[in-house]
Amino acid sequence: AGIDAATGKNLWSIPRQHASNWASPAVIRGDSTRGDLVAVQDSKAILALEPRTGKTAWQFDANCAGIASALSAEGKVFVPAEEGLIALDARQGSADPVSWKSNRLIPSSPSPVVHDGKVFVMKRSVLACGDSQSGETLWETRVKGQRFWATPVLAGGHLYVANDSGQVQVVDISGEKGEVVAENDLGETILGTPAVAGNALFVQTANHLWKIAETK
Repeated sequence: AGIDAATGKNLWSIPRQHASNWASPAVIRGDSTRGDLVAVQDSKAILALEPRTGKTAWQFDANCAGIASALSAEGKVFVPAEEGLIALDARQGSADPVSWKSNRLIPSSPSPVVHDGKVFVMKRSVLACGDSQSGETLWETRVKGQRFWATPVLAGGHLYVANDSGQVQVVDISGEKGEVVAENDLGETILGTPAVAGNALFVQTANHLWKIAETK
């Protein structure tokens, strides 16, 4: 459904595939000839919709993930799917919209992260880094934990990786390979993705909301 943020009015709604899905919509930033679109995925396809009307601008058929969400960055839409991470041309301006596909960069539950020409995915307890333009796997680093629901967040040249046991590991991604440089155990379950705002990291655990920031 598309809801007017100012009034709460339901502007449109479209039927979805009848399958469980926790993936979040992703904004595809437009250019001078086309406005922003919203990417919505289900078990059969990913659709780019016009946000005011719900009209489908384009559709790509794939068995998309039900938890890990698509991401738009660097002119591409990165789609987690059963067959691999798929990088689509965000403008869909060619006959073949697929820029690349990699079965070595399939995220589990966390969504992909893109930064400075690189794409990062959590494959269970392995953090993998790939070239965002070619899909080539650059390195893999194992981190502590068995289950990861939270998507890694980027701040200050580091990725903050939280497992469901409450451990937040800080990974330096500035070198040729990711390196875990710090570990912080908050002692409570973490399921939601941390947020970065106002030079601080906010982490929701089972019983607390944590604000982590440099004190003056």
